[in-house]
Amino acid sequence: KDSKYDKPFPYANGLVIAFYENNLKLMQHLYHRLASNNL
Repeated sequence: KDSKYDKPFPYANGLVIAFYENNLKLMQHLYHRLASNNL
């Protein structure tokens, strides 16, 4: 039972974390660009 589910989840979690970190960097970059354009 357990060994079937042990391996996929850390890998999937890593992908999700990487995806959100990349999105966060992108959003911060866009936000700073918008903020500097509006000033």
